Amino acid sequence: MGLLRRAFAPPAPAASGEFRTTPVGKQEEEAEAALDAMGAVLHLLGKASFDIGDETSDSIRKTFERWAQHVLIGAPVGEREEADPSPGLKRDWGALRSFLAGHRKREVAYVVKAIGDFRTATWALIGAFARSMGEDGQSDATVKAQLGKLQEAAKSKDTDLLRREASNAVTLVGAALERRSARQRAQVGELAAHIRTLSVQLEEAKRSGQIDALTRAHNRACLDEYLARTTEIALVFAQPACLMMIDIDRFKAVNDTLGHTGGDAVLKAVADRLARIFPRRGDLVARFGGDEFAVVLRDIRLEEARTLAQRLVETVRATKVEHQGQSHGASISVGVAEWRMGDTRESWLARADKALYEAKRAGRDRWAEAPAPPPL
Repeated sequence: MGLLRRAFAPPAPAASGEFRTTPVGKQEEEAEAALDAMGAVLHLLGKASFDIGDETSDSIRKTFERWAQHVLIGAPVGEREEADPSPGLKRDWGALRSFLAGHRKREVAYVVKAIGDFRTATWALIGAFARSMGEDGQSDATVKAQLGKLQEAAKSKDTDLLRREASNAVTLVGAALERRSARQRAQVGELAAHIRTLSVQLEEAKRSGQIDALTRAHNRACLDEYLARTTEIALVFAQPACLMMIDIDRFKAVNDTLGHTGGDAVLKAVADRLARIFPRRGDLVARFGGDEFAVVLRDIRLEEARTLAQRLVETVRATKVEHQGQSHGASISVGVAEWRMGDTRESWLARADKALYEAKRAGRDRWAEAPAPPPL
């Protein structure tokens, strides 16, 4: 890194902050080694970044890269980012310290909040079970006492007493079952709210390292796990979810015409449009393989997914990819499938893939909707 920096960068700064024309002595060599080390540390910190609230790991990584370039070659950052490095430009060590301190504080606050949310959800679960057991115990004791009275009445020859105690027992049992059912529905709703928030935060932290190197979308392994978790949440809490399978139309012809570098440019352009159209924290955009992508949408019903699919097709259709001085168009086909009761991860994926095939069969550059699965 030091050799590259010396080859392409402006002259190294003197002690006063101005750039010298020639480095002299061991002190200058040590200073260059320190700058190289600092640049490498900033690069590694950016590479290991993760989402912090609405700030994505990709934007954080790019910010760290700009600071690394500032340290290595004096490249401007912040308001003067568009300017070119000049021999009179100084490295702003104070601003770098402020940036690192501020970023570290945001990281700590985010992690502390995530841990706090995890504890809150855990104690909510424990408390719900404890309340349920206590209330069920009281209700069961009341019902048990009434059944004892009914048993005694059955031993007697008093039909009026037997009828009265039997009626009381039916009323008590019915009321106990109704209270239990209402309580369980309320508890499930309360837990669902905690778990939805918690599941998104925990999965974001985990999937931040599962990125496709070319497109910066999530990779296939991350998609498979996210689909499994989404299916589980939909099954337990009846949370709506939709899945889109996306294929770039005639991608082989794109590669044949533009070469693999041109094909890569088209892949990155489509991935960029996907990231812009599906920015929510609960959405997951992944590269399925080759020229195929997948999008998992939580808390979205089919009506909204249809609108998003149409917007996606139109957005890619209007996209122009610049490659070797020429502009090239692109189009996609999309299959949309809403999660339905009885769907597994595999069957849900298969229905979305079948819808994608229907879109391609109908002429490409469009979306198609998967039919509901057969009833259980």
